[in-house]
Amino acid sequence: MQRLDHDLRYDMAGEFVAIMKSLWRSEQNLTHSGRFWQLEDAFVRPKRRYGRPILVNASGSSAGFSFAARHSDLVFITSPGGAHINRALDVLPELTTSLKAKARSYGRQIRTIINPMIVCRPTEAEARAYYDRILDLADMEARYGLRQSFQERRRCGMEKPRPARSHPRRQRPPDREPAAGGRLADRLEPSWMRGDADLVLRLS
Repeated sequence: MQRLDHDLRYDMAGEFVAIMKSLWRSEQNLTHSGRFWQLEDAFVRPKRRYGRPILVNASGSSAGFSFAARHSDLVFITSPGGAHINRALDVLPELTTSLKAKARSYGRQIRTIINPMIVCRPTEAEARAYYDRILDLADMEARYGLRQSFQERRRCGMEKPRPARSHPRRQRPPDREPAAGGRLADRLEPSWMRGDADLVLRLS
């Protein structure tokens, strides 16, 4: 099966969302003959009581940002400078400003969201120790299996490759016992298993 080009998928999504916006607000049936989608006397019933749904997308590409500026209300973004907190704080304001300016050029407003991974403990030493404990108890077999599945998707052309990140492989110490109530890794969000969180806060 042929895989669609990354930017082409955003073009298809853009036309689709424009159609749906028309269907949500119009009281008349819609006939549409576009580049990707064709409809004849289409309609949506019942109409939403409070207007259209809030639209959210996540992207790190130029095509994705253009789509968000035209159509989305919220967009998840990531740091172009990598996961380290200092680099992220240096580059994220410029990225956010640029994206909001692009939305204004279409007469729209947009909000951005990030998903920082934070470890909070009374001291920095305790926070780093807890962070290390999370990584020590990670299910490494599952982590590398997930990575392999992503690599297979890219090999098949389903995703564009991303710049490789360098992280040391951590192995669970053989002499450590699982935390009470089950392994800690089983009770945490999967994002912690990636080992790429560089944000550790000290709260006083």
